[in-house]
Amino acid sequence: MLAIGILLIFSFTLFVSAAHQTTPIRIQLYYQHDFLFAGYYAALHQGYYHDANLDVRFIEGNSTTNIGEEMFRTGAEFGIASRDGLKTARTEGYDIKAVAAVYQKSPVVFTMLANSIVKTPKDFAGKTIGIRSELSRAVIERVLENVRVPRNEVKIVNIEENAQYFYNDTVDVFAGSFFGLPVTAKLEGHDLHIIEAADYGIDDHGGLILASTQFIKEDPKMVQNFVDASLNGWKYALDHPAEVAEYVFEYDNRTTLQRAEETAKLLPAFLFHHGYFGCLDGAGTEEDQWYDHTFVKERCRAVYFLGGEDRSFLILTMFIFLLIFLLPAWLMLRRKIKSNRKKER
Repeated sequence: MLAIGILLIFSFTLFVSAAHQTTPIRIQLYYQHDFLFAGYYAALHQGYYHDANLDVRFIEGNSTTNIGEEMFRTGAEFGIASRDGLKTARTEGYDIKAVAAVYQKSPVVFTMLANSIVKTPKDFAGKTIGIRSELSRAVIERVLENVRVPRNEVKIVNIEENAQYFYNDTVDVFAGSFFGLPVTAKLEGHDLHIIEAADYGIDDHGGLILASTQFIKEDPKMVQNFVDASLNGWKYALDHPAEVAEYVFEYDNRTTLQRAEETAKLLPAFLFHHGYFGCLDGAGTEEDQWYDHTFVKERCRAVYFLGGEDRSFLILTMFIFLLIFLLPAWLMLRRKIKSNRKKER
C-alpha cells in the first residue's frame, strides 16, 4: 500500500509539473525599457503570461534598433515596433507581420515651449528639430511631406531626451513619444505647446506586436495566447495606473515613480479606438498586407465593421436593417393600395 501511495503522489506531482510547464518566449523591444511597454510588464507581474504557460523574457532595444534584424539575430518569437519599424523590416526582406496594435494612434508628438513661434508643422521651415530615435525622423519626413514643407528647409539633429535642450535654445522642436519629454518638462513646471503627429496624416498604429510569418503558421495557438495575455496586461495598466507605474519604475532606472505615475494618466488617449484596443486597421491600404488580423478579429469585430474590414458582417447587418425597417413600410403601403382599390369599386 505504501508503494502504491508513493507512486500516486509521484504521478500527481508529474501531472501538476507538466500542466504548469512553460514555454520560453523572448520579446524584442524596439527601445530601452520605458512606459511604452507598460502593459507587457503588467502581464508578467499579474501572471497572465504564466497562466498562458509562457515564460517571457524581454530583450531591450535602443534608439537605433532595427526590429527585423534584431528579432532574427536574437531568435525572439515576438517583437514590438512602430509602423515605420515594421515597414523598414519588410522592405529589408524580413518576413514578419503585425498581429495586434497596442496604440490606436501614433504616440509621436512635436513639443515646443508655449511661447514658441512654432504653432503648426508648416512653421518647421528654417527650424531645428531634435530627435532621439530614427523612427521619429521617419515621422517628421512624412509630416513635412503632408504639409508640403521641403525636407531641406528643416534641420534634424540627434540629441538626448533632455528638456535642457529647449531651455538653452539648442533645438526649436523635439519629436518623440508623448510619454517622454512632454511629461518631464511638465513636471519641471514648464508650459508647453504640443502638436500630435496623428493630426497631420500620421494615422498609423504604434506599439505593434510582431511575429514571423513562419512562427504564425507553425504555432497560431501560442501567438493567440501571447496576444491575449499581452492585451490583458494593457487592460490592467489602464485600470491600475499607479500600480503599473511601479512596475515600469522597476525596469526603467532612468525614470522616477512620479514621472511614471504622470505618464500612466496619458494611456487612454492613445490606446482606444471606438472603445476598443489592440485592433489592426488598414483595410484597403498598402499596410494591410503587413497585418494578420486573425488574432484580434473577434475582439475588434465592431471596429472592423465601422472601418469596412469585415464585409460579411456589414452585408448581414444591412440585410437585417432592411428587413426590420423597410419590410413593415412595404406592408403598410401594400395595405393602403388594397384599401384604395376597394374604395374605388
